Amino acid sequence: VADTAQSAVAGNPDDAPDEGLPVQRTAVLKIRYQEDCWTEVRDARGRQLIYRLAKAGSEQEVSGDPPFAFYLGYATGVSVEIDGQVVPITDLVGNSTVARFKLERPQ
Repeated sequence: VADTAQSAVAGNPDDAPDEGLPVQRTAVLKIRYQEDCWTEVRDARGRQLIYRLAKAGSEQEVSGDPPFAFYLGYATGVSVEIDGQVVPITDLVGNSTVARFKLERPQ
C-alpha cells in the first residue's frame, strides 16, 4: 500500500518540476525621453545596457535580467516601461533631477 501511495504522489503533475518550460528571466526595458538625459543602466548580471546621453524625443529599448540599476541625469524627463508595463519612477526620484535606483519586473 505504501508503494501505491508513493507512486500516486510521484505521478502528481502539480508536484513535478516544470521541465521544458523556460524560466522567464530576461525582461525588455524601454525608456522614452521627454528631455535630454544622461542614462546608465545595468542589469542583474552587471552588464552595461545603456551608457549615453539620450536626446529628447528619442527612446531606447534593451533586454536584460532584472533588477535594473539606473543612473539618470535628468530623471524627471523620462518614462520607463518593463515588459510593456509603465513603471512609475516619481516616488523613487522625488524632487531630485539626478537619481539612482533599482527596478524589478512589475508584478
